[in-house]
Amino acid sequence: MDLFHIQDEIASAVATIPEIRSYAWGTQRVTPPQAMVGWPADYSFDETMGRGMDKTILPLFILVGHIDARVSRERLGKYLRGEGPFSVKAALERFQFTACDSARAARARVEMVRVADQEYLGAVFEIEIFGEG
Repeated sequence: MDLFHIQDEIASAVATIPEIRSYAWGTQRVTPPQAMVGWPADYSFDETMGRGMDKTILPLFILVGHIDARVSRERLGKYLRGEGPFSVKAALERFQFTACDSARAARARVEMVRVADQEYLGAVFEIEIFGEG
């Protein structure tokens, strides 16, 4: 699998969601709502016989605004839906990935995310990736 190409494709998939800025890398400046694809904590080789399949989980950070803003809560709720035009999960499922065999939002957790000394309300989606070794 080509990790950099996968990060680009995840960012492209999320960019299909209305009103969101999407980056395949972290940024020092945040303009919510914004998505950033992170780096994997683990990368597993040889999940099947020989070099058949590799696996990794990429974090996708969705930052919606200041932690005390009502609009932040409303935005985050839309992105956490399982389907619909603002759903991160649905955007990934609709996208035609070429850099891997499978990419899906396996789970998400709501967090305060700190970027450049600012805290933002957001969600961290765990994007499960499988592809040929």
